[in-house]
Parts: sequence; C-alpha cells; structure tokens
Amino acid sequence: MTDDAARLDRAVRSIYSAAAGRSPWQLALDELGGSVQARSVQLLGLDRHTGGILFSHCGSGTAPEAHLDYLRRWHRLDPGLQLLANSDGNAWMHFHERFDNARVAADPFWQEYLIPNCGRYRSGTKIADDEHLVVLFGVHHGEAPLQPRAFDWLERLRGHLVESMAVYRHLRAVRLEQAVAAQMLDGIAYPVVLVDAMRGILYRNRAAARALQSGDYVVDRWGLLGCVHPRDDAELTIAVQALDLPGGKPLEGAQSRRFLRLRRAGGGPVGVYVSALIPPSVTDAFAHPPAALLVFHDTDEHDRLDPLVVGEMFRLTPAEAKVAVRLARGQGVAEIAAETGRSVETVRTHIKSILVKTGVDRQSQLVRVLASMQPLQP
Repeated sequence: MTDDAARLDRAVRSIYSAAAGRSPWQLALDELGGSVQARSVQLLGLDRHTGGILFSHCGSGTAPEAHLDYLRRWHRLDPGLQLLANSDGNAWMHFHERFDNARVAADPFWQEYLIPNCGRYRSGTKIADDEHLVVLFGVHHGEAPLQPRAFDWLERLRGHLVESMAVYRHLRAVRLEQAVAAQMLDGIAYPVVLVDAMRGILYRNRAAARALQSGDYVVDRWGLLGCVHPRDDAELTIAVQALDLPGGKPLEGAQSRRFLRLRRAGGGPVGVYVSALIPPSVTDAFAHPPAALLVFHDTDEHDRLDPLVVGEMFRLTPAEAKVAVRLARGQGVAEIAAETGRSVETVRTHIKSILVKTGVDRQSQLVRVLASMQPLQP
C-alpha cells in the first residue's frame, strides 16, 4: 500500500468510526486536517429554522477555550457562516476570495477571534443540507491558503463525510427503536430525552414527544434536538459536549453537569437539567449506551418530583432518592422511616449521604435544591 493509500485508509476509517460513536470526532478531524497540514478543521451543524448551532466538533488545532468562545458568541458574528450555509451547491468556498484585506482589517470577528486562534485563511463546504439542518465542514489554513492539491485530497474524503452523516442517522434511528428504557421513561411525568454527543435523539418519553411536537421550547430537527432560540442552542451544545460521551470530547471550562433555562416561543422559561447517563449508573435504571440525560421541567411544579429522575440527577441510590423526594414534600424523618419501613437511624444516614452528593450542608438547603432541581453554586 502506498503512503497516499494508507493515509486515505486511515482518514476514511476514522470518519466512520466517529459516525458510529466508537471514537471522538476530534480524532477523525485531526486525521483529516493532518493529511493536508491544515491548522484545524471543524464539523458544524446549523438549525435551518433558527440559525442555532446543533453541534460543533473541532480538531485539536483549535484551543478548547477558543471553541467555547465561538459557540457562545463569535458564531453569531461570523460573516462566512451564513454565507456558506445559504450558498447553492456543495462547491468549496474560499473565504479569502470573498472578503478582502480591508474588510478583514475592520471586522472584529477576524481581528479578535479568527486570526488569533485559527489564522487568516479558511475554506468550507456543505456536507448535508435539507429543510431542517445544514452540516458544514470547514478547514482553517493558518497564515496562507492551502494548495489546490490539498483540496483535491479533501474532495476525495468529502464523499465519505457525506456518507458518514447517513450512517450516523441510520444508527441513531436503530438505537431509538431498540431503546430498552422506554417503559420506565414513559412513566415519568417530566419530559425526558436521551441524546448523544451530536444531540441526536436516542430516546424521548411520551411527555417529551408532546413537548417536541408542540415546538414551544424544543424541536426535532433532522433527528437532532433543537431549541426554539439560537442562544439556547449554543448553551445546550456546550452543556452536552462538556460530558465525556463517545463521539465527543469534553469542552474545557464548561461544567460537566448543568442546569439551563430555555426560552419558550411564548411565556416563561423552562428548566432543563443536563447530566451524563453512563450505565451502569447508581440506580442501574437505564440499560442504554452512554448518553446525555435531559430532564425538562417547570420549576414551579415541585409536587411532580420523581425518585428515578432525582436519583439519576444527583447520583443517589434508589433508597436515597425515595428519601430525598419525601423530604422535598415536607415529610419528617420519623414519617419517612414509617412509610419506607426503615429505622430512623437508617433514614438519617441516607440524608447525610444525600447532603454530600447534592453539595449542601443543611436539610433546609437540600429541600430548596430538590424543589428547583438546581444544585447550589459553590
């Protein structure tokens, strides 16, 4: 096998491995970028309806903090992003041919973000495009344009990237059909969704299906979980990618478990708690591949606390979760002991463990945390 053939084989295998969730996309993107000596490469999915980022994966040439800044702020100021997303066809677009030096010198996006972090030159192409989602593949050249031969090479790989998106969609659909947590999740009153590192919907319970259908705060975009507001999309992407899930790489500087507030199309916010669900977890409730567990709820509806959800959120044992829910309802230690058939000392031991796991010092703080389902900040 020639060097070029071996290099192509490695790149192709890395693409399909990432699409199947067996390895992080960063490894595949590093392989692609390294094959043409690019500074970094990026794979990004945009919601066609809102312009929000549904997922974004970068090679290691982009510093994690720079990627985080792009997701939070700079993508909204990136003049090339929408230009490429709204272009006709799948031809490569070289942005140094679209934006001259005068524009670059006057634009904060280049001066404050792109040039310091990725360099002046970049190019991009479409990988997928329909009425819900557009997937873009970008190459950051650094301080000089790539040679035409490099794009000939990338074009050979582009077809595999296109096919990898189809493979990803198929595998996600199969996992959705085979989800074994269905009966358990369907019994939970909260909308609950399981997603992978690219926010592909692995499972949603009945309450979540109704929420997705209403489109009040979340929607199903090409099988990916989307938000009604683009800024919520950015924060949700950061929260999901902060988890160490197959197919993704944790973003440095982001919390690994987060509580977010999503804006509705009309009305007040909806809370969503994002945490890693990696079997076997403490409750052993979900026999499912590693995923992000998203639980949506109205923080005013405290009476609907579910022991299963509380246990998964705070890594409580089943017994601890039942005690926690009863505490949130205002029950005392003696009453909980009588209802659960445990001794008062056992209940107190559970409460001590719950306090440690939820990061609070007093029982009154614990009740407030459980009422809002939001951990106290240190």
